[in-house]
Amino acid sequence: MRKERLEAYTDAVLAILITMMVLGIKAPVHDFQWSAVLKILPTLGIYSFSFFVLGTYWVNHFNLFRCVKKINSHILWYNNLSLFSFSFIPFSTSWLIEGLYYRAPETLYGLVLLISNIAYLLLILCLRKSNADAKELENQKIICTQSIILNIIALIMGQLIPIATLVINFINILLLWVYRAMINRQKIFKNNKKK
Repeated sequence: MRKERLEAYTDAVLAILITMMVLGIKAPVHDFQWSAVLKILPTLGIYSFSFFVLGTYWVNHFNLFRCVKKINSHILWYNNLSLFSFSFIPFSTSWLIEGLYYRAPETLYGLVLLISNIAYLLLILCLRKSNADAKELENQKIICTQSIILNIIALIMGQLIPIATLVINFINILLLWVYRAMINRQKIFKNNKKK
């Protein structure tokens, strides 16, 4: 199988998941003042964060598969496992929107992010077996492992301090996935430019 088919499939699934989330946002009914938008600001914030999470997975998946040369059935299944775990993000987002500041929805959301990171790490490890020479795989393995540790800390802290799971996971996404990925991409770009 060509990797382009796998990438197209992943793109389609992630696009559907993002569409499902946005369709779940309820516009203010019979209230056409700016104050109505202010009332749903937490909803828009949670949606934005979840969109950013899925977008971050998409960008990192793109970078991951740029350096992949070989695709096999194991990679297909681990990719499906990742997508399966991502498919719970719209559900957990919806429940979190309905039950903001309640421990159970926040914990479920944190668990979904943890499981998604574990599934993504398994995909990275599977890719490394077939594509051992790719440095991007090692970079993403390190970032994903650190992210899993922060997911666990977020879940524990969330049991002690309300909303801690969300705050720590937000910092996790910003610092580990976005910032470190940008730094690593710059290093790879500079190394390729020297060659």
